Amino acid sequence: MNYDDEKRPPLIGRRELLAKAGVGAFGLLSGGLGAILPAAAKQRQAKGPVLSLDIACERDTWPIFPGAETFVERVEMSVREGDASKLRAIPGSFAGPTIWVNKGDTVRARMVNNLYQPTILHWHGLVTDEHNDGLPNDAVARGESYDYDFTVGNRAGTYWYHPHPDHYTGPQSYYGMSGIFVVCDRHEQSLSLPRGEYDLPLMIADKLVDANNQLQYGSNPFVGTIGDQVFINGRPDFTISAATRVYRLRLVNGSNARLYKLVWSNDLPLTVIGTDGGLLERPVQKPYVMLGPGQRIELWADFSDLPLGESFKLRSLAFEGTAVGFEGSGIQNGTPIDVFSVRIDRQEPETLTLPTTLAQIQRYDKASAVNASHPRNFPITFDGGFYFNHLTYEPGVVSKHEVVENNTLECWEFSNRTGNIGIVHPIHIHGQSFQIYDRQILPEYRDAWEGVREGYVDEGWLDTFMLMPGESAQLLLRFGPFKGLSLYHCHNLDHEDMGMM
Repeated sequence: MNYDDEKRPPLIGRRELLAKAGVGAFGLLSGGLGAILPAAAKQRQAKGPVLSLDIACERDTWPIFPGAETFVERVEMSVREGDASKLRAIPGSFAGPTIWVNKGDTVRARMVNNLYQPTILHWHGLVTDEHNDGLPNDAVARGESYDYDFTVGNRAGTYWYHPHPDHYTGPQSYYGMSGIFVVCDRHEQSLSLPRGEYDLPLMIADKLVDANNQLQYGSNPFVGTIGDQVFINGRPDFTISAATRVYRLRLVNGSNARLYKLVWSNDLPLTVIGTDGGLLERPVQKPYVMLGPGQRIELWADFSDLPLGESFKLRSLAFEGTAVGFEGSGIQNGTPIDVFSVRIDRQEPETLTLPTTLAQIQRYDKASAVNASHPRNFPITFDGGFYFNHLTYEPGVVSKHEVVENNTLECWEFSNRTGNIGIVHPIHIHGQSFQIYDRQILPEYRDAWEGVREGYVDEGWLDTFMLMPGESAQLLLRFGPFKGLSLYHCHNLDHEDMGMM
């Protein structure tokens, strides 16, 4: 279906819901009700360099294919104050610009909504207070603005931004309103890692395109919107023109619902150096990598020994355990699909070698969790729709089960108990990174799970993880430093918009 400017697309099983408590978006409250922050943030004293941005959320058309231009929705940015080189547009693309900052920088931005629907931008993976997170209840109407003012305190890593209004997150993201947010720090800059043109942020997003060059949204709200071709940084049929060098590939899964089982077509080693929350302790090699919506992975891609003229692909392999969609709803999850191509077209000398150690990670001890013997349980169930703890999102409503004490380590357990429906759920928790402590699978679902489990990269910091049917996972996470409302939700954006948050 086409996306009507004036109306949201009808979604199967849609319920009116929103907020921070129960399903998909967690109205989790840290510190108690008295900790809720004011609706407007006062400009704070900046301790480091300031990057001030003007942001406009716009409707537009774009010449993606020969013939008719494609309707898109875009995030346009310009630098009002600060180092203009920290904002890098993607030439010839409708995708949002990439923001490069250092830990300790202050970001100030005024977002103006020029869409027909309410919107708000969420800084995915960044640790901010409630006002600056970009929660659904802060969405502003057409013609209104919203001010952000926060200091970047995250580890160096690959983060991103995307819209987060209730009911409209899926379509606005699908039509193009997202971009990558890179954080650097002194430790990371001291390592022998690829830089400049050899450090490539790549946003992966699949699209379903009709005969008139228009993006088709909402073809299958049950499974999620699945495309028939993959775009990289807003471009279809993407090819990296590469030298015989080492590249740092920062992969962001910005798809609404597609999961990827990534491998190199020429059997190049798949070497992972970072996850959602930054660098691993040491590089790890994987036979393939699973990447669910919202997740990020950083690869050390060594092309130095490849012959001039070689072409190869990053591909997603077949895997089982996912439901199929309706006819005409795109190439289904678990079906092989090409992600992008690489062509070695120039010879350059390389001196970099893979570091044996990358970063220090403080390992959480489950025994130190305040609820080590009784983890908070978040079962995912199905009853005409998908739910956490049988609840749907309600704006500003927090259940007793979702009140946590600030600055405490907790153990949470999520379990995908949706019967034989076969839906994979990528789960995102706002406000902090966490560690995966344990995963378990029910015996009747083991065969499909065995086809993906070696691709989990649980060795590092995560803010998003995927759950196969019949799978459960225990997380260790420490809340803080900010008090107030936060959110958890399924990052299958159709599920989120239907209340699974």
